[in-house]
Amino acid sequence: MAKGIYNGKHILDELKNHVEKCDVAGLYRYAYLNHTDITSDSRERNTEIIAKYLLENTDILSDIRTITREKSYDAGHEKIEMDPGSPRNEEQFARSILGDEYEYLGKIIDYQTPLKNVQKDNAGKIDLLAYNESKNILYLIELKYIGNKESLLRCILEIETYSRIVNEDKLMYDFGKKISNTRDAAIRKAVLVFKDSQPYRDFHDLSGTNPYTRKLMKILGIDLFTLNDDGKSIEFCVFHEDIK
Repeated sequence: MAKGIYNGKHILDELKNHVEKCDVAGLYRYAYLNHTDITSDSRERNTEIIAKYLLENTDILSDIRTITREKSYDAGHEKIEMDPGSPRNEEQFARSILGDEYEYLGKIIDYQTPLKNVQKDNAGKIDLLAYNESKNILYLIELKYIGNKESLLRCILEIETYSRIVNEDKLMYDFGKKISNTRDAAIRKAVLVFKDSQPYRDFHDLSGTNPYTRKLMKILGIDLFTLNDDGKSIEFCVFHEDIK
């Protein structure tokens, strides 16, 4: 793990400045979220410093506004097999598993679910939606493909942001034909990764001293699932309630 060029105070000052000047809905794009090296002074991970600050200031996330999409959230996506020649592996994989069933998550019912109402809206797309019929749970999922280098902290903030942007009632209504009991269905958030990815390594590396990213997962209610090498099944999972 490389020693960083910044100290902890610099990172915090930059973060606070970013929060004050920018739309919090874009916080997950903050560059330092993917700096997983350690500070030059306190020998802490850059991401752990940010996670600790967010734990102490979770109220700033309440500034993320809900966007009610006038068009349906269900864009009528179809299953498309992966194109091995495409550089967009994550999106290709998401398309290829539409309709597939996974333990805990249930059936994948959509990918790249749009959140914008108008083009200028500061909103991305939810990578995957999955519905577990036996538990009556709709999962909002942030997917990271093999070799992804983004930090777990970024993944957490991204799916948390999307969960606050989406109009949950309309989402349930628009996917009503794919959800057996929309009235009582619960919505949960998850990060879905492969072992050969930075988010997976972050979760396991942070089990030692000051695991603020893990604590943030617990507070925000975000589960973690790991796919096996071929992406056909879940081989590791941790529910936020069980995070220590």
